[in-house]
Amino acid sequence: MDVPAPSREERKVVSVLFCDLVGFTSRSESMDVEDVHGTLQPYHALLRRELERHGGTVEKFIGDAVMAVFGAPVAHEDDPERAVRSALAIVDAVAELRELAPPSISSPWYEAASAIAGGRLGVAAGILLDIGSLSNEALTRLLWAEHLADHGRHGEAAPQIERTLVIYQTESATNRINQAEAISARAAS
Repeated sequence: MDVPAPSREERKVVSVLFCDLVGFTSRSESMDVEDVHGTLQPYHALLRRELERHGGTVEKFIGDAVMAVFGAPVAHEDDPERAVRSALAIVDAVAELRELAPPSISSPWYEAASAIAGGRLGVAAGILLDIGSLSNEALTRLLWAEHLADHGRHGEAAPQIERTLVIYQTESATNRINQAEAISARAAS
C-alpha cells in the first residue's frame, strides 16, 4: 500500500508591499466605470513592471491598490531592500501618469519617498529620522554613504556610516552592519 508522503511545511520570511494612489477612490466616484478601468490599466501595468523588475510577485490588485510579496517563491537576502527600491521606483514612475495623482500630497512618507526618488538622500534621511523610522533611515543613509564613497566624498560618507552602524547595532542587523563596514573600508582607501 502506498502511503502518501507527509506534507512538508516551509516557513519563509517575506516582505509585503501594499500601495495605492492617495485620493484616487474619491476621484473615481465621479468618473464613469469605463474611465476608471481605462485609467487603472496603465497604472496596473506600471506597478507590475516595477514590482517584478525588483523581484516582487504581484498577489492581487484591488482597484488602485496592489499587494506584492518579496521573498516568495524565491527568497533573497535583500528582499526588504528590493521592496523599498520597487516602492521608490513606483513613486518615480507614477510621474508618467500624473493625471492619476492628486494635485498635492502632504505626507512625510511621500516626501521621503520623493526625496529618495529625486536623489536627495540626505533630505530623505532627515525626514525618516523625524518620522522615527530607524530601519528606513539607516537604509537611506547606507545608500547615501555608498553614493558618496563611490564619488570620492569620503569625509561626507563617514558620518552617514556612523549613524547607520549605530542604528543597525541597536537592531542587531548583522548583514547590514557588514555592508556598512565594507562601504566604510572602501571610503577609507
